Amino acid sequence: MQELGLAPAPPPRLELDAMPAHARIESPHWFCVSRAGDTALVNISGEIGLSGQTASDLIAAVGDAEKIVVALDSIGGSMSAGIQLFDAFHTRDVEVQIIGHCYSAAIPVVLAARRIVMLRNTTMMVHKAVSFCLGNEEDLECHARGVRKLNLRLREIIAQRTEQPLATVDDWLSRDSYFSAPEALAAGLVDEIVEPPAALETVADAGTPEAPEPTQTEDEAIFHAFLGAMGSIKVRSKTELGRSLTAWLVHKVTETC
Repeated sequence: MQELGLAPAPPPRLELDAMPAHARIESPHWFCVSRAGDTALVNISGEIGLSGQTASDLIAAVGDAEKIVVALDSIGGSMSAGIQLFDAFHTRDVEVQIIGHCYSAAIPVVLAARRIVMLRNTTMMVHKAVSFCLGNEEDLECHARGVRKLNLRLREIIAQRTEQPLATVDDWLSRDSYFSAPEALAAGLVDEIVEPPAALETVADAGTPEAPEPTQTEDEAIFHAFLGAMGSIKVRSKTELGRSLTAWLVHKVTETC
């Protein structure tokens, strides 16, 4: 993208870790790490690498731990961050326990593990990486090439771990594909299913579908995160702003089934 009076900026990069700290959106931490001897205990939740902490921060926090145990409940985030974590951890002794949602960019993080355990009342979801870019024709083409590379890596990671035919993986990635725990086990996405703690099991038995879709999509969660990062704003007329927002919602936002 080119700014007036300045030399052309370098091509846009998908990797959020490359952004300077002051340019990143502040948000609650999406991971925490503690040590128990030579084992790093990692808790991952929220949007992975999308704002606040980076994938590099998590890699640095884990350090040289001989074993890494991850508890994960995430609706996704930055696919480039997810694949960066896969590249950093897939050769190490990693165990992942899926304790909630495991969607989108959380998939390559999970598939980095040697052993993947999933609570019976949790779900997984895979789809292609999605992104956005504002710029000229060259910027858009460069960005599209980056997204295609991410999707090829994701396809390769899933196919190698599950040993499923590429045609099957392509079918999964062609839409939002949800997997219950038994379906994920059958597909090769996880190694073991465990029963949830008694308190969680009681809630799950109260008429919950086997593989429920989330009440909030990843796009909606990302949009809310951006809105929250904006903080308070001042306007001349709340009424006029309300009318403009209503008109925008009516004409620009499409509901999906």
